[in-house]
Amino acid sequence: MNLVEGAIGFSSSPSWISKIIKWFTKSKWSHCFVIWKIFGQSDDEILLVEAGEFQVQIVPFSKYVRGNYEFEILDIIPLINSEKKKEADKKLISKIETLYGWLQLIGFGIVILLRKWFGWKSKTNIWGKGKICSEIVAEYLIDCGIDYKSLCGDKDINLISPEDIYQFLKKRNCSVIMKSLNLGG
Repeated sequence: MNLVEGAIGFSSSPSWISKIIKWFTKSKWSHCFVIWKIFGQSDDEILLVEAGEFQVQIVPFSKYVRGNYEFEILDIIPLINSEKKKEADKKLISKIETLYGWLQLIGFGIVILLRKWFGWKSKTNIWGKGKICSEIVAEYLIDCGIDYKSLCGDKDINLISPEDIYQFLKKRNCSVIMKSLNLGG
């Protein structure tokens, strides 16, 4: 099956930050992104939107195909409202150059540790500045017509992990449309 605009990708790499995120979230995935535009068949002609190291950005899909990444891409088209997707695409692009949420990511880790060690019940991130990858993807899904409560439950959107989104989509029978070779990352 071919990639489609609006598909959601999940990835991990051998980097230390990827390993830390996977450990905290008990997940195979440390990152997620949206397939935004497909201009041709080449990996360089497929553009995705992600919250990268410093900001929300547009990058070519070749970053994942040629890089040391394990990835899986799910087709969400059967779940979403096609009219709402048009507006969701515009909102997604309006987030380009928004700063990455490094403090938010640290807060995410602290909340998880406090839950794990002390049974803390907070559902809000203690540092909500910037954007992290799963927040960008969750906002996109909600903008496409997915119900906030069914996706996030009673958590703040900035506490949703790539694994939370992956499990949500898999439970709704979103099919895998592309998968990398397992790199053991």
